[in-house]
Amino acid sequence: MVELVYGLEQRKKIAAVPLSNDVIHSRIADITSNILKQVMEELAATPFPFSMQLDETTDVSQCSQLLVFVRYMHADAIKEEFLFCESRLETTKAIDILEMVNSFFAKQNFDWKKNLGTLCTDGAPAMLGNTSGFAALVKKEAPQVIVTHCFLHRHALASKTLPAILKEVLSTGVKVVNFIRARAVNHRVFKRFCQEMGAEYEVLLYHTEVRWLSRGQILKRLIELRAEVSLFLKEKESPLSQQFDSEEFIHGLAYLADIFGHMNEVNLAIQGPGVTFLDAAERLQAFLAKLPLWKRRLEADNYANFPMLEEVLLQDGIESDKALSISLQAEFCRHLDTLQNYFKGFFCSRFP
Repeated sequence: MVELVYGLEQRKKIAAVPLSNDVIHSRIADITSNILKQVMEELAATPFPFSMQLDETTDVSQCSQLLVFVRYMHADAIKEEFLFCESRLETTKAIDILEMVNSFFAKQNFDWKKNLGTLCTDGAPAMLGNTSGFAALVKKEAPQVIVTHCFLHRHALASKTLPAILKEVLSTGVKVVNFIRARAVNHRVFKRFCQEMGAEYEVLLYHTEVRWLSRGQILKRLIELRAEVSLFLKEKESPLSQQFDSEEFIHGLAYLADIFGHMNEVNLAIQGPGVTFLDAAERLQAFLAKLPLWKRRLEADNYANFPMLEEVLLQDGIESDKALSISLQAEFCRHLDTLQNYFKGFFCSRFP
């Protein structure tokens, strides 16, 4: 194109700029190799055992990926670095994962089992199986290793408990979001609809199963746009519009937005490079201590800890002593009890 527009001389000048795919690929490879070399040198020089975290997941193309992170002491500071990512095209058994880790460290000429102090994994059987899990295989060769179940994974598992009524409310809310967001025409029309009505927001947030706790933001946006969503669904003659005429459904959505919002705050507080095990434990203990208080306040029709629910009730003009149906109030309280039991079960080794 340059030659046709400007001539041969200009083409030669453009061709001299090193921006080919091969050049860019080689530079990325050089940078990656250099960073890995620095991390391995720091691992070898650290005076204390290092920690390693593994996460085995499957991407959208059904390819299994093993991600490994390390945390270690360097220059009087704790560093956390991404170590490597490897694909597994066949089985993902514990022995396969161990083989991948051994192969990586063998190429780096590093005795990882001798220097490893703590191993953190998710709760998959391939990782934490008592006899043939990855952690068990590592402990056979390195008995000094302390194995832990990822705090974030345990927190996510403990959060996935809902009574039947709230499950149905959440499922319906997800269907509404997908009805609008999954179809390009509906999404564009709804955006224009919100603009004409002067709404604060113009789009709904997508729901993803993996990011379970992000549902607090998704449901919060749905509650804030409930009037616009209801009118839009009625125009589209969708049967989902009938749900927005139900006080039980709206109150359930508001409660879920609040409780997932609280759990998401805890989730964010227990992750990050500067967060220690003690910090995470304190955050979770504080959250557990709040649940009985929230339950007592709900039973007394006090919604101070559930701002979205309180806002919905005020907008509906309902008297505080008649704010919720007895059955729905009981479901909310039962859910708080279940949450407390699940959190204590998943963190029983660290909580009384």
